[in-house]
Amino acid sequence: MKTGLFLLMLVVIIVSGCSEHVYVEEQQVEPVAVIESVNNAEEVDAVESHANRPNIIAIQLEAFQTFVLNRSVRGTEITPNLNELIRDSAYFSNFYLQNGGGSTSDAEFMMNTSLHPFKFPQSVAVDAADKRFPSLPRLLGAQGYHSTTLHVNNVMFWNRKNFYSALGFDSYYDKAYFGLEDLVASGSSDRVLFEKGMDVLETLDQPFYAQFVTMSSHYPYSLPKNMKSMKLPEVYEGNLVGNYLHAVHYVDAAIGEFIEALKANDLWDNTILVLYGDHSGLQMKFVKEQEEAALEDFLGRAYDKVDALQVPFIIHGSGATAGEHTMAGGHLDMLPTVLPLLGLRMDTPVFGFDLFTNADHPVAIRSSFAEEGTFVYRNVLYDAADGSLLSIETREAPMEAAFNVEEEKQRQLQRFRQSDDIVRALPTKDDSFGTDIELTEPSDVYESPEDPQSIVASLPAGTVITTFRQQGEWYSFYDDDGKEHWVRTLNPIQEVFKLVELPHRAKLFSEPNERLKPRLEIGKQTLYALKEWKGTGWYQVSTWLGEELWIQIAP
Repeated sequence: MKTGLFLLMLVVIIVSGCSEHVYVEEQQVEPVAVIESVNNAEEVDAVESHANRPNIIAIQLEAFQTFVLNRSVRGTEITPNLNELIRDSAYFSNFYLQNGGGSTSDAEFMMNTSLHPFKFPQSVAVDAADKRFPSLPRLLGAQGYHSTTLHVNNVMFWNRKNFYSALGFDSYYDKAYFGLEDLVASGSSDRVLFEKGMDVLETLDQPFYAQFVTMSSHYPYSLPKNMKSMKLPEVYEGNLVGNYLHAVHYVDAAIGEFIEALKANDLWDNTILVLYGDHSGLQMKFVKEQEEAALEDFLGRAYDKVDALQVPFIIHGSGATAGEHTMAGGHLDMLPTVLPLLGLRMDTPVFGFDLFTNADHPVAIRSSFAEEGTFVYRNVLYDAADGSLLSIETREAPMEAAFNVEEEKQRQLQRFRQSDDIVRALPTKDDSFGTDIELTEPSDVYESPEDPQSIVASLPAGTVITTFRQQGEWYSFYDDDGKEHWVRTLNPIQEVFKLVELPHRAKLFSEPNERLKPRLEIGKQTLYALKEWKGTGWYQVSTWLGEELWIQIAP
């Protein structure tokens, strides 16, 4: 009976939204003191003491582009806090996205591995989350760091729960922790992200690595009226550009408050802060007549392909040479640029370069935001979609390229394939955050699925457990003493990430029960399912209401 009560207490903690989710690791990796790099030539001494190592905070800026920085509209700065930060930081002004089929998750992947993402329609986060990636979290873990990642969306969206363990993060914080306060798009606002995120940082031993994934500037940039603090001229109203400027202005304000909180909590001086845009916000296909007029007013010239592909990259902290760095770089260069500041390097292949060494190199884009094989090299943008060349400096077609365009394109395509081969050859991961299942019927708890007499407790319907192994209808989980137990259940509600096709109009509910009042009605479309009630056709799906709703689709 005591065991049953203990197990139920453990489950209640899980259901209530435990703020920290920690993976179970079956095999500990031997620490590596200094990691070697394949691209960087200059040796950097490793920091000897854990106590002297800086914290690392990486802020991934949703749909943030470079063209909004250091600009104003009728005297109002769009990003005043980032502009101030840039003046005392290393600012890489000629920096480009390199996403593949995974969009936002690809930026997380490249920051932490310096490997190319997969080409659309595949995504590393979805299609390679069973791999054990050589990564920044694993490298830092060998140096005594705790690595955590914070995102206000449901961690199952885009398979992040599995993806984060593949990257080696020690813990994550998602919608279960942040809630739906101050709702924007699929979760709480970036102000809530940073406010509650600061509470997390205060609990961590130093040094730590914290990755923040912002979301308030997500397409279609529809902020609630109370979050808009700028007055924009009429040319910006009622179009995507005006909405976008309001959104990035809001995110900038949240970042400014976060920086002040870091200073107030004595974290600023011993932290390397890295900020980067994850991908384009205003793609060329979004720019129609109204948007063209607004962008012409904002930039004083026509918006072009270079604008659409450039994203910010900023590093503030010890060792980061302050000032503007104009050598072309991209997402793959972030990790090789940050690691020397820590005296560390990767001992596995990376595809980026240390931008502080000013090494001239091609910056190639995989897919999604440009045709595969598009690249920037020697201040020229080559667009693989139409074969055109555009000078980064003049924004006009150059007289001729200072390199063989076709040879360079083929070289970049070969690098994509090399990266794919490396990823596919990686070993299967041996750590996991587990999978949450909810019991839909009372279930006995067993010591072993092979011994039907080994019942140690019973759990009621509605109990949620985190399982790490499955054998048919049997699911294992661990108690606080690390002892494995098993339950047998036929139709649990289980975490998933899958696309489900809705073939007709249907109603969505707050619970899997058609007798409830519908929350929403939608037409034929593809949905992202985050939970599945096995055997019933019920799925919990992601919605733009910010909450997950249930829909029944006939099996």
